Amino acid sequence: MYGDIANKLILDAKRSSNLSSIPIYQSELIRDIVKETNDLNKDADYLTEVHDEITNHLDTLTEQYNDSLEKLQDINKQRVDLDKKLKEIEKKERDPRNSKDYTNEKNEITGLDTVLAKRKETTANQAQELSQEIEQINEKHSKINQCQLFVTHLSMRRNKRCLLAYEKLRADKISEFAWLNIDPIEGTPTSTSLESNVNPITKNLTGFTTSLDLNNLNHFEQDFFKQYQDLIMNFKSDFEDIDLSGDLNPPTNIFIDVRVLKDGGEVTTEYGSFNLIKDSQFFVRKSDVERLIQQGYLEEIV
Repeated sequence: MYGDIANKLILDAKRSSNLSSIPIYQSELIRDIVKETNDLNKDADYLTEVHDEITNHLDTLTEQYNDSLEKLQDINKQRVDLDKKLKEIEKKERDPRNSKDYTNEKNEITGLDTVLAKRKETTANQAQELSQEIEQINEKHSKINQCQLFVTHLSMRRNKRCLLAYEKLRADKISEFAWLNIDPIEGTPTSTSLESNVNPITKNLTGFTTSLDLNNLNHFEQDFFKQYQDLIMNFKSDFEDIDLSGDLNPPTNIFIDVRVLKDGGEVTTEYGSFNLIKDSQFFVRKSDVERLIQQGYLEEIV
């Protein structure tokens, strides 16, 4: 059914939005959605041609119907004129001073009126048939065609919105990772599973995209990441004394309790050093471990 593939892509994007890494690019789904959209576009072109044919046919029938109405009006006008002539003759016949015989003229008028009456009946029947045919086409063909065309365009636009939403989510996560100033990895291509390169314990805890495998990005996303990194470096060069990649929210406490989410090396701070051992806890100055929290090594214990 139309839209099912795009729905899979949106579900994929929804799940990946909760991960601390960027999963592999769903190129197969993207290709299928683009193919479906192209097929829908062909259907829309065909339905548009059918709509034009129906419209042209309706225009022709409407023109014939209007001609029939004009003929009826002309016939009625002629019959009114004949009726006036007949009344004038009858008035002359009642005049005792007039001895002329108007029988031939009356018969001629009566004959013309009979012909016009038959012509009126035929034209009225034609107009009625045309009216019924126009109504039937509007009810059965035109409305169905318009509904099909509307649903087709709606499906195409929905596919477009789903594709844009998927690309926007990935672009946001890539730009978020670029601000952390962490080197991406270039491992072997991961599976299509959304759990690739993600420690289950760190999911949805830091709120940051803390890992990036370049093999999970397509060519255009890799170019975007590199160019965005260059933009950030150029921007930061004007503010060397300010850490622009730090947390935008001011700290509520100078020292905080943190829990280690994954093993790491030794960390040296102004107040001493400690080893990143999974599930261990420390009371440290927030400014010393802020970057480790962003990278997903630590989480603040609230």
